[in-house]
Amino acid sequence: MQRREPAQAIPTESQPRRFGPPLWGKAIVSLLVSAHFFAIFTAVTAAGTSQFPAPPLLVLAKEYLTRPYLHFVFLTNPYRFFAPNPGPSNLLWFRVEYADGSVRWLEAPRRADWTLRMPYQRHLCTVLLFDQMANPVSSDDPTTRKLSPEGKVVACSFARYVARKLERTQSDGTANPVAKISIYSVMHSVLEPWQVQNGWDTNDLRLHTPFYIGTFGPDGVQLDAGTTTIEYRVVSDLAAHMLTRDIYPLFRKYPDRDRAELLAEVGAPPAIRALFYRFPELTRQDEMDRPDLKEIIEQLHGTQGIPADRLGSKKS
Repeated sequence: MQRREPAQAIPTESQPRRFGPPLWGKAIVSLLVSAHFFAIFTAVTAAGTSQFPAPPLLVLAKEYLTRPYLHFVFLTNPYRFFAPNPGPSNLLWFRVEYADGSVRWLEAPRRADWTLRMPYQRHLCTVLLFDQMANPVSSDDPTTRKLSPEGKVVACSFARYVARKLERTQSDGTANPVAKISIYSVMHSVLEPWQVQNGWDTNDLRLHTPFYIGTFGPDGVQLDAGTTTIEYRVVSDLAAHMLTRDIYPLFRKYPDRDRAELLAEVGAPPAIRALFYRFPELTRQDEMDRPDLKEIIEQLHGTQGIPADRLGSKKS
């Protein structure tokens, strides 16, 4: 008599087939995701100050467990700046002079240049890293700094990039090449509560601290090779020079054109535009011809909140 094989169970709707990774695979992925977020948690909570020290266990966890991973995925940079108080951000101001003598200013990075915030944040981080490539020459003078060799390479690269980005042509179609580019690193301080109470805004000129990097050719070669340090500039003095050399000549050349349109055409940084919006008397002809423009700017703003070293007289 022939033996029958047992019939195999046919899957029904009550017993569906199982698809997807095995249980052990899901467990490994879950552990990796949990470890990733734990590393971010330590990056956020293990940064402290003298007034707000971080919990010791979290400091040890970050130091001995998660630091290599955080450095590998570059998650060590922004978290600690938001608590308890954010620090200043950094900007770059470029003064681009063309072969015909015309001038164009550029502030980078600008939020308006990017549809998404991510590329803006990455460019902001690039400028921040560039500022970290400068170290004080001596402890007695922290305002005078010197670029590292890597910083010099980055500055030359910035000059070449801006020269390509801001190429111009004459009205007849002939080229108007870039002649030279002056670079300023600008520390943009965050508004403090008392400044908000006194009517300051984020584009207030007094929140900007410029440092002169150097002047470069369109090929990235530094033209003032004798400038070996990053020199501090008085912000009101730099603003006065910008108005005298680059903005007021346009106002005189086109007296009937809208001032805001001319400021946009020359690429004036937002802090300079805000200066005109707040003090429209600076557009009057009698103010343009005054030699003490730096003092006028300081009087209009008032000296409150401007450190004494910013009001000193230094070359710009």
